Amino acid sequence: MKSILIVRLSSLGDVLLTTPLLRVLRKKYPAAQVDFIVKPEYASLVSGSPHLNRVIHFIKETAGELNQQVIAAGYDMIIDLQNNPRSRRLTTGTFAQIFRFPKHSIKKWMLVNFKINKLDGLPPIPERYISSVPGLEPDGLGLEFHFTRVAVPLEKGGRYIAVCPGSKHFTKMWGEDHFIELNKLLLNDGFTPILLGGKDDAALCSRIASAAPGTVNLAGDHPIEFAATALTFCLASVCNDSGLMHLSCSVQVPVLVFFGSTVRHFGFIPYKNRSVIMENNSLGCRPCSHIGRSSCPKGHFLCMTELKPADALKHVKELLEN
Repeated sequence: MKSILIVRLSSLGDVLLTTPLLRVLRKKYPAAQVDFIVKPEYASLVSGSPHLNRVIHFIKETAGELNQQVIAAGYDMIIDLQNNPRSRRLTTGTFAQIFRFPKHSIKKWMLVNFKINKLDGLPPIPERYISSVPGLEPDGLGLEFHFTRVAVPLEKGGRYIAVCPGSKHFTKMWGEDHFIELNKLLLNDGFTPILLGGKDDAALCSRIASAAPGTVNLAGDHPIEFAATALTFCLASVCNDSGLMHLSCSVQVPVLVFFGSTVRHFGFIPYKNRSVIMENNSLGCRPCSHIGRSSCPKGHFLCMTELKPADALKHVKELLEN
């Protein structure tokens, strides 16, 4: 095998979940040229990987030209982990052996709509990525993020707990009031909550910081290396089912994660990292989506509102004791 192309265009968590595949692929094919196509905003997640030779930026406006480049490169193998019309168009016309990640879309649809669980027993997403390629086996190790540390306003030895309240979807968010209460509980116990998130989370994090004085707000329009560096100063991380949960795992920070409208059977759980998942298993309406929704379809949102801050604090302490 002389040349291999991996396609995973987005997003933060999904790209990080490919890193165990990159590692075992390099071990099996140490001399191969291994390239990775990804959107520019997520390229830094893999650009430092020692298992890749080249990271290629996917830009929608020049996708046709990129397809011609892929054809001209003459790859022996293409691993399509995106497996959607866009990634299929990118690989059209090649003579490579193509392996595409099985999404189990019908099984996810059955679980969401009829609560028939055909996903039970499937491994986590990183291992599903690996099993997309015959002959590859997981190595038992976790996620990776090879990056250059940047300056952050934190000191070594601090009792910092990362708090990541954001998500793209409302039903995957634990809730502003719960995060405020948890931050107050953390502060009362001598911890310093560190708010992390992107520019879309800035307003939310600002409100939480104002309501819980003593909280350090580091959310904003920073490169991902900023959040990764900040996480390395933290004793644990409290997250929604989001990209920052996977980022926490990639730097081996213990994580507490809240699952609301989504469930662990979709495979996006903390991988090979010390963790606790908080979820309300008493509800017959879960999951109501495999990606999240803009509002609770039942109107009560009990999947998140019944997950209490006091219990979250207890689980954070358990993570620190183990």
